[in-house]
Amino acid sequence: MQHPRVGGVEGRGHGQRDEVRVGSGGHAPIVGGAPRAGRGNSGFHVGASLRIPAGTGVPRVLVVALPKPGTRRAGTVTVMPVLEIIGWVGSALVVVSLMQARVLRFRWMNLAGSAIAAAYNAWVGIWPFAVMNGVIAIIDVYWLVRLYREQHDADVYQVVPVGAGDHYLRHVVGVHADDIARYYPSYARDARDAAAEDAPPATRWAFLVLRGDETVGVVVLRHTGGGVGEVELDYVTPRFRDFAPGEFVYRRSGALVATGLNALVVAADARENDDYLARVGFRHEDGRWRREVAAA
Repeated sequence: MQHPRVGGVEGRGHGQRDEVRVGSGGHAPIVGGAPRAGRGNSGFHVGASLRIPAGTGVPRVLVVALPKPGTRRAGTVTVMPVLEIIGWVGSALVVVSLMQARVLRFRWMNLAGSAIAAAYNAWVGIWPFAVMNGVIAIIDVYWLVRLYREQHDADVYQVVPVGAGDHYLRHVVGVHADDIARYYPSYARDARDAAAEDAPPATRWAFLVLRGDETVGVVVLRHTGGGVGEVELDYVTPRFRDFAPGEFVYRRSGALVATGLNALVVAADARENDDYLARVGFRHEDGRWRREVAAA
């Protein structure tokens, strides 16, 4: 039986995929459905994939494997359904989502991948995988709704005052030392924590922000005089960096009332956190981020 031809490409059907052979001599290579001059037997120059309709009406994409220059072996062209490419995209999103540290980013990517995978498996009739991915997508929706609903809930996020030299505080800061240095490079943990053990308690304060039993944020303040405190550190752990847990220290817990501070300024060399500071109520004035301390 004579095989179908597309331009200078000879094809042979193979069920879900179609394979076509590209001769190394005689036929000009195909670029976007149009012949293009090659260089004899030295190889082909293909600059784009060729889309053709299959008998089922599902668009297919030609994936070309070319012969090495200087050989006369035929190259192969595999025709892949666009639907199958979509299925691979869904699988890739699920895999990549598992590599995300941020809980919100993980949930959104996992939702997208699971929804695509569920639709693909339902289309091709693989129902166990379609149902499994559909359930995973529903779980992702549940957690996204919950995360957004609770992001400003003071009953979910608790502020725990600790000493500036507290051992657990030093542990948390030590675990995230490299990440903290990216945002607050002047926060010299070892020197300041050691000095803080003997410092008057009315000059430095530290607060941990917890969600359940997980520490999601750390705020360290220093009194600079005149009722103004400097934010030496306002750190959010990578899992919750899409949220603003520092807001519970600044305006929702009343934790700052006991400090006697009237205003806060952020350390001058703090960087890469402008959006976050704006979300927790700071304003950029005279080259510094500043906010007033809310009354009780």
